[in-house]
Amino acid sequence: MVKKSCIFLMVLSIFIFVPMVVGDVRPETRSTMSGGPDGTTHFKAGAPDTSWDGETTKTTEDVLTKLERSGVNYPVGKTEIIFKNDSGDVLNPSIENLVSLIDRNQHKVVYDVSNVPLATGPITIYIEKFEGFNAIHICEGADELPKVGPGVCAALGGIPITIFPGGDTKGYTVTSYYDSSIGRDFWKVEGLTGTGLQLFNVLFGGAGGPDFIGEGESIDLDEEISKEYVSKEKIEYYVIVDDISYLVTVDYVHSESEYASFYVESMGKSFVLYEGDVENFDFNLDGEIDATLDVENIDYPHVYAELSLFQPTGKFEFVPREKEVAEKGGVYSGKGGIWSRFIEIAEGSWWQVLLMFGLLVLVVAFFGLMGWKLISKIWRAT
Repeated sequence: MVKKSCIFLMVLSIFIFVPMVVGDVRPETRSTMSGGPDGTTHFKAGAPDTSWDGETTKTTEDVLTKLERSGVNYPVGKTEIIFKNDSGDVLNPSIENLVSLIDRNQHKVVYDVSNVPLATGPITIYIEKFEGFNAIHICEGADELPKVGPGVCAALGGIPITIFPGGDTKGYTVTSYYDSSIGRDFWKVEGLTGTGLQLFNVLFGGAGGPDFIGEGESIDLDEEISKEYVSKEKIEYYVIVDDISYLVTVDYVHSESEYASFYVESMGKSFVLYEGDVENFDFNLDGEIDATLDVENIDYPHVYAELSLFQPTGKFEFVPREKEVAEKGGVYSGKGGIWSRFIEIAEGSWWQVLLMFGLLVLVVAFFGLMGWKLISKIWRAT
């Protein structure tokens, strides 16, 4: 009887406690993302080949947006979306105001999340690779395609930046990305704040592109006697010669790239130069040329040039000042005799020497004649 009672109590406890435990195991709350521009499909960043219904139990998700064009889903941008607050409450974010645009003919992309309330952190934008383009124009703040481009970004309120994949990326992370679902290659630009991109080609410079001179930056000819660089219209920069900084401004670039104007503050004048022109600058106005500017190419609004420390030699080459030492021998050394050496050392010419000799003969003849007359008078007086 005791055993039966124990068994009964054990069975009863199972029926009492198990439902209590099971009742405490509740399914995780789910949040759902809604909205999005027409033609867009959204993916979890970790699964870019499988479309996603927008539901998740996580607090945040990295959401990749693709845009359909002619039956092909092109990756456009990626951002982090918040699905729950710090208390775990479901937020059900909407991306109705997300801007996702592509113009494949003009090689432009716009991905703007500034009006998506639950988008957070920097964004990533993808732009398709095309042969013949070596640069990417970034327009921070662009929210439509017409605002993207080297000639229009700043004028329409954006912040223009030019980067070179594999070269100067201005702090952005630029890598190659292959979308296996469509079999196409893209540039993946990370660290953006909401912007547009456009591929374009800089027709000058070496691999990875030349150095761009930004506002207030310097070209130090004391450290590097020749520098290739690119500047833009209205950009002020400094040229350092003998530890002194001289302000230079590309104050105008012709809209059709015919010519550009450089203003040198210390000289108080502007120089209008065409492609292929060479101009000498006397920065400190001491009568000696300090630097030479060679305009290699003009591609509005950019100017590609080479600035060199001016040090001509016999072959018209530029050499460091500390290496230019003129070693001159004695008057009687070398070939050609004394007069040839005299002419070489005096840096004169034969006609100058003959003129001096002729003047010397006239002076001797004059004093000889005067002396002869004086001697004749004395002789007659005696």
